[in-house]
Amino acid sequence: MVTKAVGLALDESEASLKSITKSVKKAKSSINKLKKVKQIITIAAAAVGLGAAIVSKDPGSIAKNAKLVLDTAKILPTEV
Repeated sequence: MVTKAVGLALDESEASLKSITKSVKKAKSSINKLKKVKQIITIAAAAVGLGAAIVSKDPGSIAKNAKLVLDTAKILPTEV
């Protein structure tokens, strides 16, 4: 009787562990997607800064912002 109860408890624990493991994998995947979105937003913000510099016709600002766009684009992983 006790052995059967322990077996049932162990089965429930295994099911819970599988559920938790699956949830952790989904959470990690979501975090990675959010990191990629953050990187893309950073690049977009740099591109907007470059656009503003071009409109202002300030060569120094254009060069600075162009470098910023290139530098931020380097952080983007190749798998988007």
